[in-house]
Amino acid sequence: MKKVLIVFLVLVLVMSTMAIASAAPASPFADVPAGSWAYSAVKQLVQDGILSGYGNGAFQGNNLMTRYEMAQIVANAVTKEDKANAQDKALINKLAAEFAAELDSLGVRVSKLEANQPNIVFKGNAVFRYTDKAFNTPNKPSSMNEQYRFLLDSTAKVDNNTSFSFRYNSAAPDKADFSNNPWTTFGTNAQSSGTISTIDRFNFTTKINDVTATVGRQSFYVDAQNVFMSSLILGFDGIKATAPVGNLNLTTTFGHWINGVTFDGASSTGNLQKYANTLDVRSVSMGSKAGKFDWSLGYYDLHNPSLGVDPFKWTVVNTNYLFNHNIGLNSEYIKNSASENVIPFPGKKSDAYSIKVTIGDQNLDKPAAHNFSINYVNKGANAFANQFSAMGDSTGNSDAANGLNFVNWDLQYGYAFSKTFNTVLQYSRVIPEKAGESVSGADNHFFRVVFNLNF
Repeated sequence: MKKVLIVFLVLVLVMSTMAIASAAPASPFADVPAGSWAYSAVKQLVQDGILSGYGNGAFQGNNLMTRYEMAQIVANAVTKEDKANAQDKALINKLAAEFAAELDSLGVRVSKLEANQPNIVFKGNAVFRYTDKAFNTPNKPSSMNEQYRFLLDSTAKVDNNTSFSFRYNSAAPDKADFSNNPWTTFGTNAQSSGTISTIDRFNFTTKINDVTATVGRQSFYVDAQNVFMSSLILGFDGIKATAPVGNLNLTTTFGHWINGVTFDGASSTGNLQKYANTLDVRSVSMGSKAGKFDWSLGYYDLHNPSLGVDPFKWTVVNTNYLFNHNIGLNSEYIKNSASENVIPFPGKKSDAYSIKVTIGDQNLDKPAAHNFSINYVNKGANAFANQFSAMGDSTGNSDAANGLNFVNWDLQYGYAFSKTFNTVLQYSRVIPEKAGESVSGADNHFFRVVFNLNF
């Protein structure tokens, strides 16, 4: 462990050095790179009514802008900060910091904006969902669940390069019954089995030259759709460092994930309990975005330090392509290269893939936005643990299929009543891949209605 930590710190230092070597004052006439967060930030301010448009039309769709042209837009946003909410003020302040030199040349003063910026920002998410689940198993009755979840994020500015964050979760996973089950059932006075109300994120983020490091308890990101790992709920204690290297973004993580947990005993968990009850995480990934296409490639090693084995050694590929404003395609692939003697279910497949098509608005972030999506997942029993996946939360549409290769069809229709309030109608079906191979409840389907409130 000590040797690995030393290697990790050396890697972070190398990333910092590379960033320092490549750092140079940006020319005001250089283009803001395609895929820069600044474009999406300005788009958000337009949607929120802070800006009425892009002025001279220099930025239309995929057309690039110079830093000077972007600064003119930011200058306009600065003058409108009085009508901005806390979230938009934070966005304007971030843009003003990025284009400070260009704003200075325009004679724009941002001191008033900085003085009015709150030092701490809260963001909340409340979800209500109703699920009607049925089984294609004789003598197994259907079930109806009414559940809710509440998350409250808080971020405080420490200095111009550092921020501190924490999150309250109404139902975080409990080590006594570890699974992605972040829900409380209506009609009960406490959380559902296997969850606990707690502070489940606690970290600080700081920037050193071009390297951004997050230290503490934070989300564990593996895939964009949370099929392989539910990053919204599951986290790790450690450090993550990210830096640009040419046109790539390089990210590496090191830390402790779970320690001495027990898994959901409702169905067979194979070697999970024996080899995966205590895990450290070590990973390195890279990614890039160019126009309508973005991708990432990562390697994740989940190591049991007590036994000296690695039950999960993942190679993960993520791709996203936006054909136009109304059609998006996401694909993901994962391969577990752990040895046969430590994988959860010896003799079963060790890879999985997911394909998702979204038609309509790609995000439910404005009034009357709506979309339809279809997601197909083909999962080998050893590719990842169902307890880690967003598919395997307490409705259990995949939990009961532990130990089986299976496929999952998921259909969703989403509609936004406003920027911060939307609903999703969902149908999901789990089918064991091999005919006749089943355990009680593995072959199932459910209908669900979800209400999402953000504030």
